[in-house]
Amino acid sequence: MAKAVTLSAALEEGVISADTALELPPTIVKGSQTFRDTHTPTPGKITLSECLAKSSNIASIMISDKRGPDKLYAYQKTFVLGRKTNMSLARRKAGTCKPTSHWQRPAPGVLTSR
Repeated sequence: MAKAVTLSAALEEGVISADTALELPPTIVKGSQTFRDTHTPTPGKITLSECLAKSSNIASIMISDKRGPDKLYAYQKTFVLGRKTNMSLARRKAGTCKPTSHWQRPAPGVLTSR
């Protein structure tokens, strides 16, 4: 869900367009963590459609780097993340969507909850 929100927000804000293709490195380092893709043969170019279809961590981080955490948080709230849905599914629970003041930032583009 996070990658879909990241891409949707970047499209809406004009940071990327539907025909954007990204040149992916084999890995991306943020803080002390190295991120890689498990479903995408990197390095190489990837379209936004492929980013979602292959769940590209690297593409998502690169796109997230183009925007700030406050925008991401606003879109998470718009997508109603962190709230229980009205769907009747067994054992459903509300997720968490903490404000950015509760996010750790090992580096831009990588945000984790503390």
